[in-house]
Amino acid sequence: DDDDEESPLFAAPEPPVPVPAPSLRVLFVDDAVLNSSPDPRAMRLEDEPCRVLQSLLVRTDAKMVLSSHWRRHKAYVLEVLGNYGVLPNREVDTTPFNADTSRRDLEILQWLNTHRQEVSAWFVLDSGSTLLQHPGPAARLEGHVRQVQGSLGQGDAAAAEAVLGTALPTPAEPLDGLKMDEELVFKMQDVMMLLSSSPQFHPPPRATENSSAASEFDR
Repeated sequence: DDDDEESPLFAAPEPPVPVPAPSLRVLFVDDAVLNSSPDPRAMRLEDEPCRVLQSLLVRTDAKMVLSSHWRRHKAYVLEVLGNYGVLPNREVDTTPFNADTSRRDLEILQWLNTHRQEVSAWFVLDSGSTLLQHPGPAARLEGHVRQVQGSLGQGDAAAAEAVLGTALPTPAEPLDGLKMDEELVFKMQDVMMLLSSSPQFHPPPRATENSSAASEFDR
């Protein structure tokens, strides 16, 4: 009957809540690509690599994840990087610590697996040559790793941006060489002045079918 039709048992199921598509871009950074000190326990930065990193993070809108020694001193590292104009108002994460800290490849993949529902693109800036040593993890990392020679440079940033993608729109090129035709402008101004000073034109009333007025051609 009607009461049964209104029962919750017969209610239409609610549509499923749409799951947002992954949109997080991630940049894993080995501290040696910025740290010019030969002693990893010390921290010595230079302006140019820091500018390259900051520009890369802004252009790609990527989240930085520390993947090596700096993880242990995250708060201090962020303070020093901030003094060089890097990471203002940006959230920074770290890869997990495993028993064998030399297997940073596994730590990176573990972080990615934990955030697999969020990450849309990722890249690794690394100073060592051991990250791709182990065949299994290396197959997953292939195409996402840049071995930085010395300090971080524009070529390294370009390789990362090619994988992460550019978040900021490319500025439009200025319209160089487009000149105003001054003579045409003056002519248009003269026409506008003439129209504004002329009396308004009112067309004569249209004759109706019953009108007895004679036209110029009837006379």
